[in-house]
Amino acid sequence: GLADGFSVTMDVRNTQPVTGMAESFQQTLGQAGVKLEIIPGDGKQTLTKYRARNHDIYIGQWGQDYFDPNSNAQT
Repeated sequence: GLADGFSVTMDVRNTQPVTGMAESFQQTLGQAGVKLEIIPGDGKQTLTKYRARNHDIYIGQWGQDYFDPNSNAQT
């Protein structure tokens, strides 16, 4: 490990449950000496950075790319 820890950024969409997950990660990583900076943004901003691979860590959501009545009924 690194004696002084290190810093890292995490891009997240500014919606729940993603922001809550990021805050939980921030707290847990902080206990290990890792400083996590959360960078919130809307879907377009975060997805653009993700596609350009211009991020340290990214939390996003996945949805099916096809119509599935069963999956839609479960939501």
